[in-house]
Amino acid sequence: MTHRPTVQIITPNFLPENNAGTERMLSLYKTFSRKFDVQIVSLTKKGEKKPANSPIPGLNIRWVEQGQYSGTSFLIRGFYELWFSLKLSFEASKTPAELRIISLPFMFLLPAFLVWMPHARIIADIRDIVWEYLDDSTPWQRLTKRIIRWVMVNSLQRCELIVVTNEAEKATLEKVLPAQQIMLVSNGISRCRYAAVADLTPPEYSGVLKVLVCGNIGKVLEIG
Repeated sequence: MTHRPTVQIITPNFLPENNAGTERMLSLYKTFSRKFDVQIVSLTKKGEKKPANSPIPGLNIRWVEQGQYSGTSFLIRGFYELWFSLKLSFEASKTPAELRIISLPFMFLLPAFLVWMPHARIIADIRDIVWEYLDDSTPWQRLTKRIIRWVMVNSLQRCELIVVTNEAEKATLEKVLPAQQIMLVSNGISRCRYAAVADLTPPEYSGVLKVLVCGNIGKVLEIG
């Protein structure tokens, strides 16, 4: 039997959770499973136990239980994301793989993984460059943002490939990283469907205007 290399996908989101992150990881799994053995290392949904069975028959998946916590405070959220990033990375380091794909809605997941496996071959799949959208209105916030940005850029330099979801974040990263190291793989609906929605004329409306956003939540927060 021909040996198939192993690709390990490390992500905070996977089935049975239903969100945009899960859909992106599912696409990665379907693509790589054509030529590679794929293993998923994922957090459970908040406050839930490990599922008894794999959500996809035959898929090798290792779970790390994620406790319940509030995401309203940046400090609390940051602490728990760091804690679960360390746990997720440690679980991933137990299994050999030729290539690791690390999904970054948790910005600390990549540096946490490098603590356990500094020489691994890594592709970073970035859904949002969250560290660029941190508030920097006070001296303390500016210092914190500068330190986190330094950690993230240095961690990304150790990746073989960096994948982003949009042109704006690609351009931002190209200011501090080699352009040939960065690839754009768009997320979300097709361009033709987006164009059809984008060209709609806003109706006259006197009530509260509700806006449907298609794109990265980090950019939306920055605009807001």
